[in-house]
Amino acid sequence: MANIDYAIRRDRDHVWLHDDTGDGASPEWEMMEDMANTYATKEEALTFAMLCGLADNTDTGIELHDGISVVPVEWEYEEDIEPDELDRQLDMEDGQE
Repeated sequence: MANIDYAIRRDRDHVWLHDDTGDGASPEWEMMEDMANTYATKEEALTFAMLCGLADNTDTGIELHDGISVVPVEWEYEEDIEPDELDRQLDMEDGQE
């Protein structure tokens, strides 16, 4: 089962926004999607974009600058991909195996 987070991407070259401290003070663009800062909601990603100077707070809400997008990023827990012994035991208790 995939989970969804949100990241900020620059459209023209598909690079991802990353900030080690998460405070918007020193954002950088990264080539790899897995280096992007991710957020649980689109609203959190929009707020971070505004903090980094990539969006403005308007009367209608936060609006991204042209060429910047908030995009969904799918991820999975590693243990969801390959069942381990505990997963098998729980499945047996539930009568699924």
